[in-house]
Amino acid sequence: MPEFYNEDRALTMDEMKVNMTYAKNYLITQGWSLNAICGMAGNWQSESTINPNRKQVFDRTWTIADGYGLVQWTPSTNYTNWCTSNSYDPVSLLSALKRIEYERSTSSQYYQTDAYPLSFGQFMVSTESPTYLANAFLYNYERPRDKPQSLRGEQAEAWLSYLNGTPDPDPDPTTPPIYIAGDIVTVIKAYKESPFFLIPLNRKNLGKSFTVVACAGGRAMLTNGTKRFSINIENIAKVT
Repeated sequence: MPEFYNEDRALTMDEMKVNMTYAKNYLITQGWSLNAICGMAGNWQSESTINPNRKQVFDRTWTIADGYGLVQWTPSTNYTNWCTSNSYDPVSLLSALKRIEYERSTSSQYYQTDAYPLSFGQFMVSTESPTYLANAFLYNYERPRDKPQSLRGEQAEAWLSYLNGTPDPDPDPTTPPIYIAGDIVTVIKAYKESPFFLIPLNRKNLGKSFTVVACAGGRAMLTNGTKRFSINIENIAKVT
């Protein structure tokens, strides 16, 4: 078994477990609390399937201006150029963890908010719940268009169970960590088609089925054969 997995694809749950064990073992030695590690893990699972070599998925060709890696650094050169300047291999999980350590030590990328008023240094050692810390990392570090994303907190709690040695670490067997191309899904919740808060929720696709084109970063690209659109994975469910 390798130290970690880093093929450019969605990792399986078993592969994610290997990567999280590696990440935990490293970060604990750097002074991170287990709860903070799990809070990040809940986000990493949605962003990249905990894969340091994961490219952001689109229905077009990926470019270096797009997201890449464990946390989907955007543009990818924010991370890869730093790796080059420090003689690190960008596809290595250790390099990605060192980058997060660098960002923590330089107070970059992470910006505390009124909702989650923790500095990166406070986050690092926090013993707040994994759910709280997953949300703090979501709002203060990842800052995606669509918030909140409760699945990340659920995943963080599951990682705490796993890394503490509790059996059955799968976050929620009814909610896959990521959809794959070809999956048939149904829209189960209204969603926004724009980041602007004045745009109304889209309800016209509720209950309708679509095919997954691609999935990454907590969002899926769906199609009905004639049109495509992007949606938060919390708003869809797989057709069984």
